[in-house]
Amino acid sequence: MLIFVNCCSIPRFAVCGVGGIIVICCSTVLACVGQADVRLRFKKSGGFLCPFVPFLPITSILVNTYLLINIGGTTWICVLLWLAAGVLVYALYGRTHSLL
Repeated sequence: MLIFVNCCSIPRFAVCGVGGIIVICCSTVLACVGQADVRLRFKKSGGFLCPFVPFLPITSILVNTYLLINIGGTTWICVLLWLAAGVLVYALYGRTHSLL
């Protein structure tokens, strides 16, 4: 049985394949990170630990990616304008007035 693939679906499959590989790589990295080791390396007691690592961060990445894909063009323009304004404020004011 032959399956004919529409020419428009080939790029979609390629993007989904690359996205799947990125998700697998990110989940592997998140699974290998030991939270207790990182906290001890910075010599801090207490602190914030993310629950359900690596499942919660991966789920958050996927949900946010889905939301970003489905917003409209006008929203993207507004986001880019606010992002540019934030970068300008940071570069011109925050960078020079920081105590760090």
